[in-house]
This record gives sequence, structure tokens and C-alpha cells, in this order.
Amino acid sequence: MFVGYVVLSFLYWAIPVLGHPNSYVGGDGPDPKLYMWLLAWWPHALAHAQNPFLANVVWVPQGIDIAHLTAIPGPSLVATPITTLGGPLVSYNVLAIAAPALTGFTAFLLCRHLSRSFWPSVVGGYLFGFSTYEIGQMQGHLNLVLPLFVPLAVLLVLKRVEGRIGDRAFVVLLALVLIGQFSISTEIFATMTIGGGGLLVLAAILTKQPVRQSVVRTIWLAAAAYGVTAVVVSPYVYYTFTHAVPPLHNDSLANSADLLGFFVPTEQTWLGHSLVSGTAARFTAISAENGAYVGIPLLVLAAHFVVTRRRMLSTWILVIALAGATIAALGPALHVLGVIRISAFPWRVFDKLPVIKSALPVRVFLFGWLALAVMVALWLASGGRWALARWALAGLVAVSLFPNVESSLWRGTVDSRPVFATDQWRSVIKPGSIVLVVGSGSRVMNWQADTHFGFRLGGGYTGLFPPHTMDVGVINRTYFGILKPSDEPAFRRYVQSVGARTVIVDTFAQGDIVTALAPLHPRKAVREGLLFLDLPR
Repeated sequence: MFVGYVVLSFLYWAIPVLGHPNSYVGGDGPDPKLYMWLLAWWPHALAHAQNPFLANVVWVPQGIDIAHLTAIPGPSLVATPITTLGGPLVSYNVLAIAAPALTGFTAFLLCRHLSRSFWPSVVGGYLFGFSTYEIGQMQGHLNLVLPLFVPLAVLLVLKRVEGRIGDRAFVVLLALVLIGQFSISTEIFATMTIGGGGLLVLAAILTKQPVRQSVVRTIWLAAAAYGVTAVVVSPYVYYTFTHAVPPLHNDSLANSADLLGFFVPTEQTWLGHSLVSGTAARFTAISAENGAYVGIPLLVLAAHFVVTRRRMLSTWILVIALAGATIAALGPALHVLGVIRISAFPWRVFDKLPVIKSALPVRVFLFGWLALAVMVALWLASGGRWALARWALAGLVAVSLFPNVESSLWRGTVDSRPVFATDQWRSVIKPGSIVLVVGSGSRVMNWQADTHFGFRLGGGYTGLFPPHTMDVGVINRTYFGILKPSDEPAFRRYVQSVGARTVIVDTFAQGDIVTALAPLHPRKAVREGLLFLDLPR
């Protein structure tokens, strides 16, 4: 079944980037460039016996603590052979295209265990792997499109409660699953822990003996698995809490699901998006985060599932999981068409908690999609005389959620230049020296990775700033290449504070920068529209 999901993912996402060597699956925002850089950084650091958590090749002289980023060590290490042979752009594309297939396959395994039926499980796996959550995050969040270990964690818990797996094997396997998810996304790991823990406790309360005894024992064994996980990931946790950085501010209010977002398709969905584009435009979350759209057909299916199986405890656990994910996705306040209608919602509690407050509410609906996928698989597997009608409705669900593959949302490009992709850079940059780039945005991360980290950067794009004595405004304007004449003294101090030997200036920003650095008497060279200013020591 995995091969089938891969073929679908390939048809959806790969075809638009085939034959375009600088293209990738994802939007043109800065985040994909950071993930490509990370795909190159982890194997480079380990191969050169460097501490991978402390990257001193960006934000010189401080460097950056990688543990504070969405660092994807797991995917980076798994993809090392691809990165070595084809580069980080190829690795990124392979992982992005494989993500829905992998996620769908693990959901299929969970659905198959519960439904005992193949084709209904295929549909359930597809709904999770190709949900609007997944296709939204495909726009550039490599860490969030690989929640493949979430269904596996649920599957292991169910097998342990049922007595199909021994205690020791359960602890070991669950620890491996938890470590795997932690190595991809600490955000999904944290929300999975809170949600899954809550459901297990609830199951212990609602079930009767002897199932309750098995659930309670599973909770203790899961705690042991978390203990093993904590030991393995302790270096990551250590660097997370021992190196201060300015706090990352995520606006939970803006990144919440709109109540109508569950019913109204956005531009990432093929069917009906053009008819309601004005309505969807009023949602506060950006396109990549609008993963809560379920659609009327799936809601009808889920409602029928609940009514026909209302006497089963498993049904209500699924309903509670779906309701919890929905309420969490709505965030700290209820929005309707972008306007706050109720100002106090449960997520306000999480906004005050350490670590978890950085999570975005709308992303929690990932777990709502898993509950819906299981519901669909169980509903289809029940068959009966209305089996054909059930499959017709399931087909309508799939059509209503079909991604808008013709959109440019999932087609990005990198600014790959031969001067960096070959040894030409050595003629204008001294290997190992510090470089400050003006007006490059996040592209500089690709340029540095292309040289196999042959030079260090006085800036960079890492999603956050390290502690810095310089004016953040000047740093930002350097990044975007919009320095003002009044910035000249501060910019020169910035160049000198990082110890830059070379300043690279993009075409549109060259005039003001040349004037600002004229007192330093730099030597000039031009390569492919970039001005290289070699500064005397």
C-alpha cells in the first residue's frame, strides 16, 4: 500500500518540479531554505567532529544553538546518503514527496488493526496522509509534514492494552517511536504527549475491568518509555535550556482555526475554493496553516458513524479526541470570519505554559484528522446493505479534499549560482573567512550549503536571532537589503563586530553599501550579479 501512496504523492507534487533543477516542493518562503541548510548541516558537523548543536558557521561570532530551531536531526541523518550524492535540494524534495506517503501508510496500519479490513484502511490512511493539514504544511514546513510516528504510537498502545505485545517490547518500541517523532518535530511530540496522555487517562476512567487494569499498566509502561526517550534526547534538551536566545513569539491568536474554516475550502483545495475565496481570505491563519478544512461530506460521514455506533465506547473516545483537537485548534479565542466572537477559549491556558506556548493551535487539528481517518475506516468496514452508498460518500469525501495541484503554492525555487556550486567562490572568498551578505534574504543559506560550509556567515536565516549587541533593525535591513543612508555608521559597526572579511551585495542594494564601506577601501569583484567586497584586515 505504501507504493500506492508514493505514486499518488509523486503525481501530486513531483511532476511540477521535474525537469527544473532548482525547483522544490514547497512555497517560496524562507523556511524551505533553512531546512535544506539543516539537511546539509547535520551530516557535515558529524563528519567533521563538530558539535552539531552549536553552529558557529552562522551568526558569527556567537553562532546559533540549533536545538532552538526546528532542527530535524532525524530526517537529516536518514537522508545523509541522498544529501551526499545529490545535495540538500534533492534530499528536501525526496523527503517532502515521501512525507504524505509515509504518514498515510502508518495511518493505514492503525486503521487496518482497528477495522480488520484492507480497502477501508486504505481510504483512512489516505485521508490522514493527504489531509488539508498535510497539504498545507507541504508549503514548506518539512518538520510538520512527517507526523508518521503518531499513528504508530497509538497502534502500539492499543496492542499493549489488548495484550498482543509484551511489556519489554512495548517499552522499547514506544521509546523508538517517541525518539523518532522528537527528532522530527518537538512541537508534534509535545502536543502528542499531552493529547495522548489525556486520552489514556480518560480510557482508564471509562473502561471496566479487566480492560481498565490493562490501560493503567500501559500508562505506567508508557511512562517508562518516556523515561528512556528522555535519556536518549537529553543532549538536545540540554542545549535547548542552557543557551539563551530571545524568546520565539508565535501569535496563537492569529494562528488559530476560524470556525468557518472547517466548512469553507481555501486555495489549497481544488473543489470549490474559487467560489468562496473572499470568505477564506478573511481567515487569520496563513495558507500553510489552514489545515482544518474538513468539508460537508466528511462531516456527514462522521455524524453517521457516531449515530450508528453510539453504543460503543471506542466511538466516544474518537469523538472526544476529535472534539479536543477541534477546540484546541480554535485557539485562545473563537474567530468567525476573522472576527473574535468569544474572547476566552481553553488554549489561553497553554499560552501561559513554558515550551508548549510556542505551539500553534491550528496545527493541533492534525490529531483531529487521525480520529476522522479511523472513523472513516471503521464506517466503511461495517459494510451492510448500504455498502455501495457508503463507498460513494467516501469517494465524494476524497474529491472534496482533492488538493489544488495546479496552484503555485507548492512550487518553490532556490537561487543556486555556479559561483557557489563550484570552486569559483574561492577566487572571491577566502575559505573559512567570515562573510556578511546584504539583500540575499534566506538564499544565503543555500549558498553556504553549496560550498559545503566553506565560509562562515555574520548573519543568516534561522528563524530567530541569537543574543546580539547590534541594532536588530540594522540586522533586518541588511538581510532585506534596504539599508538607509542614516544606517551607514551602524552598518560599518556591524561589519566590524562580526569580523567580516567579505561583504556580498545583491544587485539592487549595491549603491548605498558601496558608499557605506568606501572608507574601508575594499577591493571589488562582480560574479553573476553579486558584488564581492574584499575588506582589508
